[in-house]
Amino acid sequence: MANGAKAGAVSSQLGNMQPMGVQAGGLSSMSLQSTGAEKTSFASQLDAAIKSISATQQAANIQAEQFIMGKPGVSLNDVMIDMQKASIGFQSAIQVRNKLVQAYQTIASMPI
Repeated sequence: MANGAKAGAVSSQLGNMQPMGVQAGGLSSMSLQSTGAEKTSFASQLDAAIKSISATQQAANIQAEQFIMGKPGVSLNDVMIDMQKASIGFQSAIQVRNKLVQAYQTIASMPI
């Protein structure tokens, strides 16, 4: 549950940063375009990734609870693998956040 709260905090911080991108010349409206694919913004991709990580964590927690309750068909191996997948996803989100903050600080400290 604590990981879900941290993911929510990251999402709210990103929401707070979006108006700054608009002030900086429309950075939030910039999009990446794949060959022939529809345009998607960085913010929407990041939001989808955070929601995916949160869903993975919730599914792992539910599976762990089911294993603890002794539900048939839930093995310890599956629980441990799903917990590790959720942990790796969360750690990668933390690293992305750290890189974004570092890039923002670097840009903010540049002389005009």
